Amino acid sequence: MSRGWFPCLVISSCLFLVGGVSAAPPATVAEAAKNFDLRTFPLAPKAETPPSQTLANLSYNAPGNVANLTKYHQAALAKQGWKELPGSTISEAYASATFEKQGYRLALSAFPQGDLVSLSLQQLGNVDLKTVPAPAGAKVLSSFPITQLYVSDAKPEAALAECIKVLTAKGWQPYGSAGPMHTFKQHAVLLQLLISDAPAQPGKTMINYTSSLMSADLPAPPDAQMLQYADTTTTISFETALDAAGLQKFYQSALSKEGWQATTDHFLKVDFREELILRNPAKDLIEIQLTKVDEKYQVLVKHQTAKVVAEIEARAKAAAMKAAAAGKSAPKTQVAITLPAEAKDVQTKPTNIEFKTAGGKAKSLVVDWQKAFTKDGWKEEVATLDDMAGTVALKKGDLSLTFTYIDTGFLPAEISIQLIGGEFATTTAKK
Repeated sequence: MSRGWFPCLVISSCLFLVGGVSAAPPATVAEAAKNFDLRTFPLAPKAETPPSQTLANLSYNAPGNVANLTKYHQAALAKQGWKELPGSTISEAYASATFEKQGYRLALSAFPQGDLVSLSLQQLGNVDLKTVPAPAGAKVLSSFPITQLYVSDAKPEAALAECIKVLTAKGWQPYGSAGPMHTFKQHAVLLQLLISDAPAQPGKTMINYTSSLMSADLPAPPDAQMLQYADTTTTISFETALDAAGLQKFYQSALSKEGWQATTDHFLKVDFREELILRNPAKDLIEIQLTKVDEKYQVLVKHQTAKVVAEIEARAKAAAMKAAAAGKSAPKTQVAITLPAEAKDVQTKPTNIEFKTAGGKAKSLVVDWQKAFTKDGWKEEVATLDDMAGTVALKKGDLSLTFTYIDTGFLPAEISIQLIGGEFATTTAKK
């Protein structure tokens, strides 16, 4: 995560911390939502509909220039009680600023995107990074509002092992890794740890702490491997040795204290995977999907708010009522779709298609469909395209088409295509 002033690793940066974040415990989702919720943040005038807008993250495009749109957001945040911290950068090519409110921090960035400006706001949580433990002997290299840097004489492997030891002792739970980046979780705050060779200091190791806020607190079992969290889709994916019974036991124990209850007493078989639904008193939904791959299980856990669930159910009900009113004899509109030649375990129904493909291929396939259907007159309503998981929702008249995928990159990717208001005419590309 780069900011305009980040490369300036100087001792005077400690001044940024005066009157800054508190040493409060990591926030829960409910506590963070009371402080600030980006789902209700006002967009700039004539802004495009955000492809994703969660409690912790907001990204969208708007007409204008970087400086003016940054000023708009500065004013909007100040109105809601956010104090801008020193070190902001605003130019024609890029803007970056960090804000603080009641111990919480928020990062804003903006840059030109064609004829528009791409804007991003991210909540970073309420953890004072100066209080996060570092290995014995590690020395502070620099302190900024969004990062804490140390340098150590230990080798990278030894520094990582010591960091894991001191962090877990303070309640931070390992929550996945990707190369030199290791993630830990406590309540709804993620702590990112980057271990690397110290620049211009041969033989020394740099330890970098950053943090971010989760829009949904999604626990994972202790043996979870290859874990990845995507805030734009509020999902996690991982590998585990736990079967359906073991996974259900874990989640009932981990989530019951927050009021979550399973809607069935066991996982249900749905095509080539098993699923379990949990609801809480607020009517939010957590869906757990389980697929066996060799001797392990691939798991996707997805959180949806009550509002999102209600909107999905309302669209489905409206489509069903319209279809019923049209009469059973009315012919269904055919929607042609061509599946890739490498599609495996294909499950086809008139309004639903599910299949697997090679890991790392799902996003590009969905993007190709997205381009083809929009060229054919379909209107894009939702487009969240992360490498790990994503959703694209399209609409054309009375037809609604939704693509979703799960792709960890190391296991077969899963793609699901759903159609409301018509029926699929499916073909498969030749090899």
